[in-house]
Amino acid sequence: MKINFFVLAFLPLSLGIPASPRVSFKPGCVTKGAPKFTAGTINVHIVAHSHDDVGWLKTVDQYYYGANNSIQHAGVQYIFDTVIEQCSMNPDRKFTIVEQAFFQRWWNEQSAHVKALTHKLVANGQIVFINGGWSMHDEACTHYISMIENTALGHRFILDQFGIAPRIGWQIDPFGHSAAQGALLSAEVGFDALYFARIDWQEGQTRTDARSMDLVWRGSPSFGPDGEVFTGVFPDQSYGPPPGLCFDEAQCNGGMPVMDDECLEDGNVQSYIDLVVDVARRYANASQADLSAGAVNVLFLMGSDFQYENADEWYRNLDKLIHYVNKDGRVNAFYSNPEIYTDAKYLEGVKRPVKTDDFMPLANNAQSYWTGFFSSRPTLKRYERVQAGYLQAARQLQMWANLPVNKYVSSQLASGQPWYRYWFGIGRHDMDPLAAAVALTQHHDAVTGTEKQHVAYDYAFRLAAGGAVADLAVQEALSVLTGAGPGPALGGEFVLCKLLNESSCPVADLASRTGKPFTIAVYNPLSERRLFPVRVPVGSRSLTVVDGETGTPVPSVVAEATPTASATQNLQSADESSPWVLTFPAPMRPFALRTFLVLPSSAPSTPSFTDSDKAEAATRGQAIADEDEVVAENEHLRVTFSRSSGLMTGFTNKDENVSVAVENQLLWYPAEQVRFALRGGCCGTSAREVTRRASALALFL
Repeated sequence: MKINFFVLAFLPLSLGIPASPRVSFKPGCVTKGAPKFTAGTINVHIVAHSHDDVGWLKTVDQYYYGANNSIQHAGVQYIFDTVIEQCSMNPDRKFTIVEQAFFQRWWNEQSAHVKALTHKLVANGQIVFINGGWSMHDEACTHYISMIENTALGHRFILDQFGIAPRIGWQIDPFGHSAAQGALLSAEVGFDALYFARIDWQEGQTRTDARSMDLVWRGSPSFGPDGEVFTGVFPDQSYGPPPGLCFDEAQCNGGMPVMDDECLEDGNVQSYIDLVVDVARRYANASQADLSAGAVNVLFLMGSDFQYENADEWYRNLDKLIHYVNKDGRVNAFYSNPEIYTDAKYLEGVKRPVKTDDFMPLANNAQSYWTGFFSSRPTLKRYERVQAGYLQAARQLQMWANLPVNKYVSSQLASGQPWYRYWFGIGRHDMDPLAAAVALTQHHDAVTGTEKQHVAYDYAFRLAAGGAVADLAVQEALSVLTGAGPGPALGGEFVLCKLLNESSCPVADLASRTGKPFTIAVYNPLSERRLFPVRVPVGSRSLTVVDGETGTPVPSVVAEATPTASATQNLQSADESSPWVLTFPAPMRPFALRTFLVLPSSAPSTPSFTDSDKAEAATRGQAIADEDEVVAENEHLRVTFSRSSGLMTGFTNKDENVSVAVENQLLWYPAEQVRFALRGGCCGTSAREVTRRASALALFL
């Protein structure tokens, strides 16, 4: 991730700115707590789980506490409470936990007794952590560095608290899947398998017909076989229960309970047995495994969005379902989890087809593409990138300065500052608030822009709050590094300056207006040389810049500040915007920190032009205006645009000496608004109403 990070300072104060071949795959081990698989039959893996969005229609706080239920009924804290209680009552019961943002918050609130009980359930395989990220990250709008950040933040806690690492990737809700997820965030993370629900409708039909919903995904040509992972696409392309098998009162009206008392009316045991057997056979027919060669393993996902608030309702009915299905004997049903299911799939010994591309873009039908989120909420997308880059730079500075890693977060939380309470409280590192906010924003309903507006505000606030804690560590790190390094010791306190987009930096403005020198510190967080264009709002034209180490003059210019938009002007005080901007180039070595001293000058450092210069510029400007073509190029590429339309007209690859003319048309296409009538449980569909409507603009090249 490339982000220009530089820090400004002055004396005595300082400031900062911050198809394919088929292959076998490795055999699995037998997971702890795994049931006995039955050969020559269909093994039905009952996987109890809840998909808990860390923000969508409600904020992450509202989802955790169960607040604002007029929008959506959901309270994640009650899910963990009742699941732990119910699993402790029956050693056969199992549950799969995914989103660490919720679990770690719940964990911090528990008594020693509940924590010990949870440890026991994890140790005997009843509770399993999969995916393990802070959130279930998106795969289209995210940067791979932030995907790693999200995964590492969750895995660190699981390893510290339970001594284990998740084995399974679980990307069941993102809107399409990238090759980076398959290779880097699955195979290279060490996952034994990756599972998800959503793929393009045409590919889904093709794979169902070819019995290839299980595959080996080799997402990286450079990694080759080392970057492949066993991948399972759910048969119904849904992560909820099979139609008619939901038992969640809050989310699907409780479904229809299993009524097995022969002395009462309305017994329905046989209908449930037949339903399970029918679904299991349908799933088995879509599998590559063959009963004649051994067992066929099928996955029943028993749970969906924010389910198991009343885990007793689920487990009471699942206990009965498993008992009567096994008594019938046509299939073998048992509590399972994705780890056990993956081991069973390995043991089938089937050669799987290999996929080498991605699962993008996602489409539900011929006219319904999930592509609008690629560009929605661009401000939040940009802010996430900026804060993610700042997180990496701040960590580096803290390390170079050899600072304690938990000094500021501990002091701020202890002082009760409300600004620092809006993160999930890992309580160890100054960078954790920002890391948690960045990881949270990777969620597939956050950086994508698919959330409600008040939820988007909440994500932005958390990014700012986390950055405020990191600022304190950065300020001290810069003071230590500039005071101990070569050149003059600076002293004083660093003050961060983050309103450059509004031409506002009060500390630099005041120093330049009053004729005081100030120092600018520039840090390059990248592992390559960079030329940083340093831009600082100032209150005087008469300034000069010298190298802080050698005293050598540095070419600089002071120009009028670009007028801000009226909407921006309304957000700032009249005295906060500086009339001038000081600009100079700063060549930077990798991971280097340099200082530049800004001194008052007797003459303005603004460019001066002769009459001939002005005449030549006017002639050149008119010539350019007469040409319709605008060119952007470097040593490898040349791209041309039409000045009148702003659209691309041509593209040249200089390395290959290949040119392509481009014509653009803006068109629209009809889409479908689909309404489903739900019957027989939370995910059953028995009616479909389609209304055609105009959709978004599309750019065709």
